[in-house]
Amino acid sequence: MLKIKIGLKRKLVWMIMAIEILMIVSAVGISFGVYSIRFTDEYERVSGDIAKSAESLCNKNDIIEVSNKVSAIYSKLEKEGKTVDSTAATDMEIKAYHKHFQSVVSSTAYKNLVNVLQTMLKNNHVKYVYLGFFDVKNKNFVYLADGTIGAEALYPGDIEAKGEDLIHSLQQNNYALAGYPYDEKEYGNLVSTYHPVFDANRTYVCNFCVDTDMEVVYKQRREFLFSMMILMLLLMLPLATLIVRFTDKHLIKPIYQINDAVTDFVSDKQHEDENSKISALDIHTKDEVEMLAGSIKVMEQEINDYIGQITMIAGEKERIGAELEIATKIQEGMLPHIFPAFPEREEIELYATMTPAKEVGGDFYDFFNIDGRHIGIVMGDVSGKGIPAALFMVIAKTLIKDACMKTLSPKEVLEYVNDQLCENNEAGMFVTVLLGILDLDSGLLKYVNAGHECPAVRYPGKKFELHVEKHDLVVGGLEHIKYTEFEITLVPDEMVFIYTDGVPEATDSHNKMFGTDRMIEALNKNPDASVEDLLANVNEDVEQFVKDAPQFDDLTMLALHFKG
Repeated sequence: MLKIKIGLKRKLVWMIMAIEILMIVSAVGISFGVYSIRFTDEYERVSGDIAKSAESLCNKNDIIEVSNKVSAIYSKLEKEGKTVDSTAATDMEIKAYHKHFQSVVSSTAYKNLVNVLQTMLKNNHVKYVYLGFFDVKNKNFVYLADGTIGAEALYPGDIEAKGEDLIHSLQQNNYALAGYPYDEKEYGNLVSTYHPVFDANRTYVCNFCVDTDMEVVYKQRREFLFSMMILMLLLMLPLATLIVRFTDKHLIKPIYQINDAVTDFVSDKQHEDENSKISALDIHTKDEVEMLAGSIKVMEQEINDYIGQITMIAGEKERIGAELEIATKIQEGMLPHIFPAFPEREEIELYATMTPAKEVGGDFYDFFNIDGRHIGIVMGDVSGKGIPAALFMVIAKTLIKDACMKTLSPKEVLEYVNDQLCENNEAGMFVTVLLGILDLDSGLLKYVNAGHECPAVRYPGKKFELHVEKHDLVVGGLEHIKYTEFEITLVPDEMVFIYTDGVPEATDSHNKMFGTDRMIEALNKNPDASVEDLLANVNEDVEQFVKDAPQFDDLTMLALHFKG
């Protein structure tokens, strides 16, 4: 009797715990990362808005006056070697140095600036708001005015040494910089925003500066991280319990029952075929699976005859056929098939069909109401065939429709869907898409052609002809693609016919393709026909052309008649 060292149930529990820990860590990590970025960006934006507001509230002439006075005094003292670093000088030296700037402090312009800075500091959750200019030569920041109240307030002419990285970044960005971090013992862990002020000649004058205390940011991050961990634990623990109980009931216990039944069935039959694959099984998992393998070896003599294998294969084939039939019905159900499509809108008449080359295919079409005035029309062709293409089709179709409900720009929709499909697309699949959004009131049709076939258009009183425009790259092929959006205004009685490459590339037994010329001829047999008859005419001509040749590709068509 095999001695089980590690039971299957215990392995299952360990596996579930490992997966849940991984899920918790991943979810918390991703959420924390996104939250941190957005939270920090928001602080930077708010700091920039405060600096801009301070500039708008100050009189530009006051700023220039104070800057010019302080700059002139500072330059003179710097040349004479009389500048003082307030962090290293004595109180007497600092007071003597400040006397040179007394005329600035007593000026009305300086007082006006200080009042504005104090107001901004009082009304916003930041640590410091001040004004100053950069002495690039000596890598110093020279203060002009400070919104701090009390002994910590900095005096006009006070200087603070700055690093080369900050000076270089400011010069590169025209003295504008947001979210610059630095850690100083005197002021704490801060992030500074520098907003430049220029005179009428676009000459640099000074910077409005806002310092945010990062401890506030870190506290919010810690609170968010702790809350996320608690929430995930509360959600995952009950879920793990349910999974273990469900698996024990529906998997572990049935395995024991199956093993006992099979062992009992073959207990009196000891004939063995040492050359068979089953007899050669070498399983040493030390769990219930190894017990099941031993039982299967004993049962081998009852199931190794040819008729049993054929029966098994036939049953498997029947099961696959049934599943494919269900998949076909599911795919057909996902595509709109109720016509007329928009009975409440007499401006348009629309009809579409899709015939897959296999039980399921990668072609799809869709049309849907967006807001009562706009409708979305989409046709796509996924690379490949069969179930993989169908699965990719479902994802692409769903993403496109959901995105259309958020924006009326086909360009933005496909750019978003493209980035989503490119994520984790290890199979390298892609889809050609023709997406249009039609304004039923004005007839304005905005559309993007992402590697799809050119549509055919019939203008009032004329015949169908191809509408050729520049194609963009397929969706899902490459991240961060920018698509080109076209606009046309449909006039009353104008018709549009869109299709997948299965129509022009339909092939007869001599490997000759149907082609776009035959397609246009089929459309122009009766260009004034209804949209349903129009598709029937094209489909009839394709069938007569290919005859008995097997269908190579999905055949999908959509016709739109704009009545105005």
